[in-house]
Amino acid sequence: MRDIRDRLRSGTTPTVTVLPDGSVDRRSEIVGVDGDQLSRETVGAEIASDGKTFLTEWHGVEQTGQSPNAARQLHELGAETTLIGHLDHSIFDSIPFRTYSMGDPAEIHVYELADGVMMFAAESTDIETWTFDRVETALGPNLESAFGADAVLWMNWAAFPHGTAALERTSELLGSETTLVIDPGAVSTRSTGDAVDLLDGLRNADPAGDTVLSPSRRESNALLDALGIDVSNRSEIATELREYTDIAAVAVHDKPAATVATEQSVVEVPTVEDVEPNRHAGAGDRFNGGVTYALASGWSWAETLTLGNACATHYITHDRCGDRADLLALLERYADDDRV
Repeated sequence: MRDIRDRLRSGTTPTVTVLPDGSVDRRSEIVGVDGDQLSRETVGAEIASDGKTFLTEWHGVEQTGQSPNAARQLHELGAETTLIGHLDHSIFDSIPFRTYSMGDPAEIHVYELADGVMMFAAESTDIETWTFDRVETALGPNLESAFGADAVLWMNWAAFPHGTAALERTSELLGSETTLVIDPGAVSTRSTGDAVDLLDGLRNADPAGDTVLSPSRRESNALLDALGIDVSNRSEIATELREYTDIAAVAVHDKPAATVATEQSVVEVPTVEDVEPNRHAGAGDRFNGGVTYALASGWSWAETLTLGNACATHYITHDRCGDRADLLALLERYADDDRV
């Protein structure tokens, strides 16, 4: 790993704008008659054998969504964070940074398993019909400053039918020093044509600053499948997507390592594998929060991926976003280990 401890100790306060989703998660765990969590294999076998009824234990309701998750991570790192999302629910009232709402959030039913999670999403009408015009309406005179931030993080493209057109408008508004980071979300929920349109839109855009596509390994595979490209190596995956889109960088996060391809090079930073997770979803949102913070602060790619991995690891092991002190403690623990 790259030693970023001095970076974290000194800290910076870049300006970052995050958009556009938001959800209310209703969490339960699926258990057996003995009260123990069931595994994915067990649940799958039950469904395959016509099982229809499962026992659950209620865990509660949470404010979430990919954009709010990433925004919270950015806030914990010290960024001056602005969240533009679908936040019309009282559960979002406690957010401690600047927010603008564009309508009702999605409702997600989350079922936790011993080794994973199942999520069933019901998008709100406001999300399904959303266009970039609602950003302009919500921000009013603050539109230019929001998109002239040090970085703009665009999360969960897949949830928005008009997301590609909105990204094109976003690119037009960016400041000359603004980095745009895009997490496409669950690409497999969109058609092949939609995925190709996204990539073509990135290729044809001409933003003033750099654009970075930051998908998971699964999302990357779905994008390459849409293009009819068959590669399996992480470096090749990132490189193929970067060359097709002709953007500044493609950063792919995966359990073994995070990998970024730029025009000049490929950088890979291993993750920590021997951890006991308390959460099985949401690490990618924290990864992209960390990546965006680092890019907005002018860090190298090796440092940027190290921070992204550390944010993801802290979240899955502690069930909360880590601040700079938390991440320093984690990095101290693995200081002599070629991981994180």
